Amino acid sequence: MQLITGLNQRALPPLIWYNKFSLNKELFVSMTDLDIAYKLNSEIVTFWQFYVAGMSGVVGWVFARDSSWPLPKRVGVVVAVVIFMIFNISGLYRTTSALHDIIVVMFADCYEAPKDVSTLSIFHAVRNRLDSGDWYMHIGPHLLVDAIIIYFVLFVARHEPIDNNFSKKGAVNRVGS
Repeated sequence: MQLITGLNQRALPPLIWYNKFSLNKELFVSMTDLDIAYKLNSEIVTFWQFYVAGMSGVVGWVFARDSSWPLPKRVGVVVAVVIFMIFNISGLYRTTSALHDIIVVMFADCYEAPKDVSTLSIFHAVRNRLDSGDWYMHIGPHLLVDAIIIYFVLFVARHEPIDNNFSKKGAVNRVGS
């Protein structure tokens, strides 16, 4: 039994195979390459959703501030944000690399499409849809946005916010006039 990960059941002693995969052996054996690819793609989407939500909160916090942030607060926020970014990039890198490896195998001429896919054209369409590129296609934009957010926290948040004549008092006066 050869799996996409390169594990061979006969290469491992039966006791090690049973102990290592006993909890999910049935699930592990029954998953096709497409199932694994879909699972990895779902994890990539989850990483991006979590990242966008977290960074939107930070940017909103910077632009909704009432006053300038002192240096210790800006440094503290940057440290927390960078830790979050490192964990997100780490997970995104591992997941996109694994998905890319599976897709490369699926593009090989000797790869046999799963039997449960109705037509070969459907398999090719799904395979092409799952091909989101190698890890750098995700990490590059991530690093660009990371730099912009760090800039916002370090440099934009140090200045007093721009009022734009829209204070609560001014809004009440304009409505009452």
